[in-house]
Formats: sequence, C-alpha cells, structure tokens
Amino acid sequence: MKLCSRSNRKPRFSIFCLVAIAALTQPAFLFAQTKNDDGYRSIFNGENLDGWKADPEIWKVENGILVGKPTTSSQLTWKAGELDDFSLRFHLKVTDGVDAVRLAVRGKAVSLDALADKAGLPGKWLPLELGAHGKQLTLRIGNGGEQQRQLVGGIDHGYGLGDFIGVKGNLEIEFFGSETAQVQIKDIQLKRLPVTVNKKKIVFVAGKKSHGWGSHEHYAGCKLMEKCLLEATNAAEVPVVTTVYKDGWPADPTAFDNADTVVAFCDGGKRHFLHRNGEAFDTIMRNGVGLVCIHYGVEVPKGPSGRRFLDWIGGYFETDWSVNPTWTAKFDHLPNHPITNGVKPFEMYDEWYYHMRFSSQLADVTPVLSTLPGPESLTRGDGPHSNNPHVREAVLEKKEPQHVAWAFTRGDRKGRGFGFTGAHYHKNWANDDFRKLVLNAILWTAHQEVPKTGVLSAAVTEADLDLNQDYPKPTEAEIAKRKNRKAKQQKLEQKKKD
Repeated sequence: MKLCSRSNRKPRFSIFCLVAIAALTQPAFLFAQTKNDDGYRSIFNGENLDGWKADPEIWKVENGILVGKPTTSSQLTWKAGELDDFSLRFHLKVTDGVDAVRLAVRGKAVSLDALADKAGLPGKWLPLELGAHGKQLTLRIGNGGEQQRQLVGGIDHGYGLGDFIGVKGNLEIEFFGSETAQVQIKDIQLKRLPVTVNKKKIVFVAGKKSHGWGSHEHYAGCKLMEKCLLEATNAAEVPVVTTVYKDGWPADPTAFDNADTVVAFCDGGKRHFLHRNGEAFDTIMRNGVGLVCIHYGVEVPKGPSGRRFLDWIGGYFETDWSVNPTWTAKFDHLPNHPITNGVKPFEMYDEWYYHMRFSSQLADVTPVLSTLPGPESLTRGDGPHSNNPHVREAVLEKKEPQHVAWAFTRGDRKGRGFGFTGAHYHKNWANDDFRKLVLNAILWTAHQEVPKTGVLSAAVTEADLDLNQDYPKPTEAEIAKRKNRKAKQQKLEQKKKD
C-alpha cells in the first residue's frame, strides 16, 4: 500500500481494497455522531465516466452502476476537483475475493476489520460514509441496525498529521483484485464541510486558453496568486484555504460550497462562464459570497448579465461604452482602503480597460485605481471595444479620471466585489504593488481582515512566471519576429493617420 508524504507528493484521499489479506492490525476506534445528510451532491452521473479518470478496459457503467473488474490493481480518480474537508458516501458491492478495506487519508491509514466479515460484505450493497475533518477520519459503515458501525481512528505512520490540517488532495479509489474479482459502486455523493481551522476559502476559476504565451494566462495567473497567498511572509495574518479550477465553469458540483470569495480570471463577453451560468451563480452571490473579476473577466454582454455584474461587483465593461487600449497608467494617489494597505504608488504598461459602466452615481462603489488616460489611448477608430464618442467626451473634453480598479459593497451589506481591468500581460504579476493590491482585494472580498502591511509575498521570479502557462515559451527568434511584426503594424497605422 502506498501512502502520501508531504515532502514528495500531493496528499491523496484513497480507498484501498486489498485481496487475500491474512491478518489485519486493529486500531482503536471512537464512536462518532451521525452526519447530517443535507448538502450532498452526486459526483457520478450514472451514465458515463465524465469527471473521472479510469481505465475504460476495466471500468464500465452498466444500468447506472460503476462496474470494475480489476485483475491486478486499478484506480478511479475523481478529476473534477480537489478536496479539503469533506464527507463522501457511496454504496459498494464486491465479490468474495475481497477480505478487507484499508483507507488512507492525508497520510493517515486505517485498517477496518468490519469489512473482513465475509457474511457482511460480499454480494451485498454496503453503504459507506467517509469523512475527513482536520486530523479526524470518520467512517460510517451500514445504514442502521446491527450492521451499522461508526468508527474514528487511525495509525499515524509518521507522515506528520499536523501538517495536513486544512490541506487539499485528490479523491482516489484503488482496488486490487484477482481475475474473478468484481467491484460495483453506485450513488457516489460528496458534501463539502466547513474547514476546521479559522480560514477563509478562496475559489479561483481560470478561463480556457486564450491569446497565447504571456497574455491572458488565466490558469498560470490563478496558480501564482494562490501560491502567493499560501506562502505569504505574514501567513499568520492571511489564513486561507484555496482551490483552482481550470477551463471555466467547474464540472465539480460542489465547487462553490462554503466559498468565502470567488476569483474569476477568464475571457469575457459571450464566452464568460458567468454569462453562461448567471442564474446559477446569482444564487451563490445571494449567500454573501465575494467576487473578484480580473481583466477580460470584467466584461459581459449588456442585458441580464450586465445587470448582474452591477449587482455583484458594481461595474463592468460595456461594449460601445468602455475601451481596451494598451497604455501606461500612473497611479500617484491611492485611497485609504483595506485593499490599498501596504501598496505604494506605481505605474504599469498594460491593457487597462476604462470608462466602465458603473452603478448609478457610483453607489456603493469605491474607486481604488484611478488616473486620467492620455490621448494616445484613444487613437483607434470607433468600435465595440476601441473607441466611441462617449469616452472621448469624458477623457479628452471633460478630463474625467477613469477608474480601472474598484471595490464594491453590495446593497445587502453582506457580499463584496472587486473589479480589476489590468493583467493582460502575465509578467505584470512580478510587480509587488500590482500583485499586492489584487491579493489584498481577494482577502477583503472574503471578509478577511487585510494586514496593515498588505499581503507580503515573496518576489516573483521569471521561473515563477513560466510555471503553468497554457502555451510553450517562444524562442528568442520568435520573440524578435513578433516585435518586428508589431512595429510594422504600428508604423502602418500611423501612416494611415498621417
């Protein structure tokens, strides 16, 4: 049996079914209280292996049941999400070949002689409920009567259980069997539990691949923000549990359960995952969950989605009103707000969207980054994103400062939102003040007190930036070719103007 060590691999949640075990070590068990059944969600659709990684030669779905014939060993891995504290329940039926079940959760192993009783297991559906809550592993066997056993316990094999409090890992079910062994599983349901420690839960949702290496790096950006939060120098003041979902709206039906805030970094417009799932997400927002939208993630179509964004974060990019030029923004004055704690004035070249559509009279909106764009940001022709009479009047005639980052407190005073139009260029996360402002905002929207110094994260290196990008890094020759192509395009545009 393989167990997980914090030093060399990610923690896993595993169920090992071992064939032909001659003897079992019996740990001491404690009785646990029966869990509330509310809040469980199915993670097996009864039709196919969507959301699961499994060998199709071994695992099939038959009549709503997951059927496996592991001749030696086989793994089922739930790939739709990662788990922190949870309760999992399912029904299991095995052939006579299985003599025992051994569980490993966060480096804790438990041998259960209850399942070694052949009169109670083979050929019968056995309800199981497994819970991981902090250091505690809880197993409930059976659904009442004499067959029910509620067990808590484990054998510490020296993997440092204290280090696993609040961590996350994959759900994996591994079976070992003979040529005649058969396993059947049905009714697989998952419930997220509030984390046992006093931490805020941050859910990052990264959009699908977009522009190419170095731009719109949604997943790499989310992973970098997660890393900075978890490894903050003042981590004691930044108590969070995080998870990152890739490729838009999560397949995990429990993704937003117990979340304190959601970070959406993705392509926008009609492709925005919150545009396509607005009604479902509105239910989450009504529970007071925070929302952070980054760069293109602030744009949704006008109409129902635009109105929702006004309710959720107080503003959004509206076509034929807002613009998306690349320009150098200078932020000389920062407001007194928790989001700006420890942030110094800075300037940054980025695709800063501006002239956002805000709620009426900026109600409940606090501008965080504001500046007056120069006329060089409005040289393009009119278009849905490039230019329009409204923005020219505001910037060139009225000289109105434009807000490219803002905080929002919803009317119910429960939920908080934050919009940030920068981060087109992935390399900008290396700027300490740029990065700190966004990290502070994530904490603020989660109703976590922001440290007076802000989130102190280690310097971001080029190696850090290269991690997790959606596209391979171009060669020096390719980079030079891109620069030349861009320079020629700029000269052509300038010639047309002249």
